[in-house]
Amino acid sequence: TTLEKLSLASGSLVAGESYTFSLLLRDTFGQEGVTTHTVIAETAALPIVSIVGVATGEVSRSRALSLNGDVSLSSCGSSSSSTFFWESVGGPLFPISSKTITSSNINIPANTLVSGNTYTVRLTATTGAIASYADMTLVVRSSDLVASIQGGDRTVTSS
Repeated sequence: TTLEKLSLASGSLVAGESYTFSLLLRDTFGQEGVTTHTVIAETAALPIVSIVGVATGEVSRSRALSLNGDVSLSSCGSSSSSTFFWESVGGPLFPISSKTITSSNINIPANTLVSGNTYTVRLTATTGAIASYADMTLVVRSSDLVASIQGGDRTVTSS
């Protein structure tokens, strides 16, 4: 098993306390190696991320959708150095434009999401080495049916 990153819940470590992490590696021949690293937990401004867009999370398939992200810090500090990353994390996955994936806002074109499905969109904001995220659940309702007659002129006459 390859583990590239170890993530701990923000309340797992107590500020000012010392923690030692050990990594044991064993190859297919049974040879082992151990490395350790000691850290002291510090308090830091945790980015508070929010997504503004639709209040209820219910969206229409036939309408484009704009979602705006916002980040503020839980204590003094500037959020101007925050980076953003949008992703589809729940329900059927859908692509997010490479033009806006690292922007503070995204636009989802009309007819991208499928009626009757529920999607979860995540915005992750990183400030320095600290990241936080917010999720928004989108429930897609069907759109009104619009009849389109090829070659028709939409003229109605009565006799």
